[in-house]
Amino acid sequence: MDYDRLEVSVNVDEYDIDSLALGKEGTVYVNAVDAAVPGQVTEIGREAVNQGGVSFYPVKFAIEPPANVRSGMSVEVQVLNRQALDAVSLPLTAISYDEYNKPYVLLADGEGYRQQEITLGVSDGRNVEVLTGLADGETVYYLSNDLARFFAMRMGMMGQ
Repeated sequence: MDYDRLEVSVNVDEYDIDSLALGKEGTVYVNAVDAAVPGQVTEIGREAVNQGGVSFYPVKFAIEPPANVRSGMSVEVQVLNRQALDAVSLPLTAISYDEYNKPYVLLADGEGYRQQEITLGVSDGRNVEVLTGLADGETVYYLSNDLARFFAMRMGMMGQ
């Protein structure tokens, strides 16, 4: 086995497979050693593997790992599909949804808060682009977890 060049095998959801192509580059995160290394798609499976009613396709990435990376370690792979440069963005945890599943944020309004409806764009799974409803530099208020949101709603702190 050539430990200077390793191959990473991942299963890619059927909805994401069309965003990949041979030679496309991504970042491979090796969790055990907290390392990120560049990778390149070398193989895309043509036959799906079905797990729990969801179809996945096997994809291989070639990497040049640091010395402390070993065969069989767990990895996460990120491949850029779309990007939004110079965009207003927020962490996903700052976004709330109303009863119609429309996204909004909380902005200061005198002594309380008001809901500001927003339109979302590109997301990387952690942060999301805000297309409309929020200007660069505006301060957004949010509670850090769902339990805190529940109690705030019960006490009327979230505004109407």
